[in-house]
Amino acid sequence: PPFYRGDVNFQILNEKPEPIKHISEEFNNIIMKCLKKDYKQRFSCFEEVENGLINKNNSTTYGKVVNERKNKISTSLFEIVLKDIEDTQK
Repeated sequence: PPFYRGDVNFQILNEKPEPIKHISEEFNNIIMKCLKKDYKQRFSCFEEVENGLINKNNSTTYGKVVNERKNKISTSLFEIVLKDIEDTQK
């Protein structure tokens, strides 16, 4: 989790989370947008998150996984995270 020490409630409301280590910058940007403090700066619905993953580059694993598994959202996101970690560690 982005906040796990000290006054977590204060941090959630007031501090910007650090980027997650060992994942790509593109994937971190999507996650950080989901965690924005101002709701107007976040994705407004999950479809926008999916589009962010697909639009990153439809030829990548992200786009393929989301397109192939649109009805299995949790499985797709889990696969995307695992694939991103694998790609980053190569």
